[in-house]
Amino acid sequence: MRMSMLWRRFVIITAGVSALALVAAVVLSSLSAPGDPAAVIAEAETRLEASRTAAAASAPALPWIQDQGAVPDGMEKAAENGRLTLFMDRQTTSFAVRHKESGRLWYSNPTSRESDPIASGVHKDRLSSLFFLSYLLDTGQEQEYDSYADSVALGQFETELIENGVKVTYTVGQVVRGIESIPRVMTGSRFEERIISRLSDERAVSEMKKRFKYEADRDVYTRRELPSLAVSAVLDILNQVGYGEEDLAYDDEENGLEPEAGSGRPRFSIPVEYRLDGEQFVVRIDAGAIEKTGTMPLHTITLLEFFGAADSLQSGYMFVPDGSGALIWLNNGRTVEPPYLAPVYGEDGAIARDEKLAEHETVRLPVFGMKAGDAAWLGIIEQGDAIASIKADIAGRLNGYNYIAPSFTLASRDKVIIAGNSATSTNPVHQKTPYGGDIVVRYGFLADDKADYSGMAALYRDYLAEHNRLRRLEPVADTPFVLELVGGMETRKSMLGVPYDAVTPLTTLDQALEVLAALRKEQVAAVKLRYMGWFNGGTQHHYPSRVAVGEEIGGRATFTEFAQKLRGQGVRFYPDAAFLNVYTDGHGFRAGRDAIKYMSQKTASVYRVDRPSFILDGESFSHYPLSPVRLPAVIRSFTKAVKPLGIGGLSLRDLGDTLYSDFDQKKPADRQQSAVIVESQLIELSADFPDLMASGGNAYLLPYAQTIVNAPAASSGFNLEDESVPFYQMVLHGYADLAGLPFNQADDQYARKNILKAIETGSNVYYRWVYSMPSELKSPAARELYAAGYADWVEEAAAAYKEVNEALKPVRHLRISRHEKLSEGVYRTTYEDGTAITVNYNDKPVSPGGYAVGALSYRIGGK
Repeated sequence: MRMSMLWRRFVIITAGVSALALVAAVVLSSLSAPGDPAAVIAEAETRLEASRTAAAASAPALPWIQDQGAVPDGMEKAAENGRLTLFMDRQTTSFAVRHKESGRLWYSNPTSRESDPIASGVHKDRLSSLFFLSYLLDTGQEQEYDSYADSVALGQFETELIENGVKVTYTVGQVVRGIESIPRVMTGSRFEERIISRLSDERAVSEMKKRFKYEADRDVYTRRELPSLAVSAVLDILNQVGYGEEDLAYDDEENGLEPEAGSGRPRFSIPVEYRLDGEQFVVRIDAGAIEKTGTMPLHTITLLEFFGAADSLQSGYMFVPDGSGALIWLNNGRTVEPPYLAPVYGEDGAIARDEKLAEHETVRLPVFGMKAGDAAWLGIIEQGDAIASIKADIAGRLNGYNYIAPSFTLASRDKVIIAGNSATSTNPVHQKTPYGGDIVVRYGFLADDKADYSGMAALYRDYLAEHNRLRRLEPVADTPFVLELVGGMETRKSMLGVPYDAVTPLTTLDQALEVLAALRKEQVAAVKLRYMGWFNGGTQHHYPSRVAVGEEIGGRATFTEFAQKLRGQGVRFYPDAAFLNVYTDGHGFRAGRDAIKYMSQKTASVYRVDRPSFILDGESFSHYPLSPVRLPAVIRSFTKAVKPLGIGGLSLRDLGDTLYSDFDQKKPADRQQSAVIVESQLIELSADFPDLMASGGNAYLLPYAQTIVNAPAASSGFNLEDESVPFYQMVLHGYADLAGLPFNQADDQYARKNILKAIETGSNVYYRWVYSMPSELKSPAARELYAAGYADWVEEAAAAYKEVNEALKPVRHLRISRHEKLSEGVYRTTYEDGTAITVNYNDKPVSPGGYAVGALSYRIGGK
């Protein structure tokens, strides 16, 4: 179909990155002062951009599929490529994307929204919105705008064609001019030239001179106090002479004035790009280009809340990335349960909290999706992931639709408690510099037998692989047995009643060799050894800018010999280090200087949670969070100190597990900037330590770690959710060795179920041991090692490993092509070579598809 003449009049805009500019930026960043926080952030952004640009794979050309469908009512074709067509209603900016292969149209807003029997008022308007935003009042309360009622319905938007799509700039918030639109000060000459000389009505001239006072000594006109009727009269006169916002900004700047806060609600100009990119649809907001009037900060933007929303008659589910992944059935009727809302990469530790309402799984992957009937889509948060949350809700609460979408926090908020002599007050505060980078969400489409969570996992995995963010594992004889040994642990001791800190050895290097020998005796040889507490004072080690191998475990020379012996035995060795969590003040770390700060400018510190009450235990200090701008320096120092030890592997305790902002006014970093700094340092570490193991497994870690421990093995089990699925494992299997919690410290201590879970999800056996546990150790960290003596576990662990290894070693390097629930407690995982493994968690045999699977057992093969 030909584009309308209206579309043809719009300017085609293209964008690109100059390679020369990128090289220049790298050179300039290398000259920046290492202590300059802004320079640290800029250098990290440049390094990461250079890495991604160099690694980006060129997408193969796709065959053109002819669009056989009709143009949706009220819309026009705005863009088309070989796989997708974008249509838009230029009156409302609502749009639809046709997936040509399936013919399915995915709408930005429900087509039957006008007849929705549940939604009313603002919730009715929201059904027609492309986004809604919240801003903060001086009281800290949120107020909301939506793009329909507060922009489109007012005619406050501009549209233009860009390459492969459309850009719409929404002015959100009714344009109502008040006294803030009248200049406070103008020079005498400008007042005469810009206003008086352009007025032919003497009454208007008289009115303006009456409302402004001339100060001869300064040769300026200053605005007098104006009653409301006078404000209207002056604004009418300014309109007559064409005096607008640019003039006001000029006069403010010329006279050294900051913009005046408006008396009414603020306005925001939000540029949104909708474009096609190969087989996927991409939405982008340049947050740095958002403009606003007034002083009220833009707090959040929720984007395409009702894209692909499913009505109350459709079947399917929403996919949420809760832990390993979870499904929420469409129309499940649980409207008494709260909607799903979870921040990507967990809570921001720079926001002060006194309590933790519950333990729940962290969102590790910035994805979300919807299956409706025989079609599905997956959303990938490509940029802005670290400031994003995923929200989802079912039909029947606020409207008649099931929907899932990302929300982005551009300016965080908090409360500051001010204590006086006789009273205490709580004052709202907000992030001073809002996020100014890109927000990019990419949508991929699936149909027929690919339209399920298996297809979504494959789509995301292919996306990561195509962007060179994943690398395949090589086939090996056996799967790894992941073993964590704890070396030295800090202990409070006393002599003659005087307390002092000491390090107690729990597993010396020589004892570690004994443990490995015991495993070899049980025919367990393919070991990946994570070794904790080997330097700087034990497991909760000092600041790692310097490295001193603990004498209590054997010392530096023994450590080097130990690493050599492990290489000879074929054991992969990963000494563990924490970089973001700093456990003690001193030793090169000064908390007031190097830790992050809350918005109150108080130094942040983390305390353990008292589990019965969910209140932070003020007597149980855990660690200080290191400011991200300090991270490059400490990693450079650590790497320089460790290289002579001759190790090629390293275990990262926190770089892939935790992420936070820093609101220190001297070295601020928003959460997205923190993610950029962390990933830039992962690039550096992977170059110096080619074999990385990491705990947690946030998405930005994935290109750099070959082994991930404490990976999510289940969802949080929120009441709104219906099924837990191993989406995380489906994405990463064949690209990294994965392990959940240590078997001997899992919530469910029934070894059989842990074995079955490993076999179902393609995960590895993982144990955490000590050689011996002195009874005098009673610290919170020591309590986590209760019953961790290796001698009690070797036989059970060896048996578990042999069973899991026998099942998984042929498929360790293969991708999971499908996972499905066959019946209650019965799951089948299929690999790319056709190998199918069916796991039965029931205490009775089952016969799915006519083949028998024993109670609490599994079967390889069968369809």
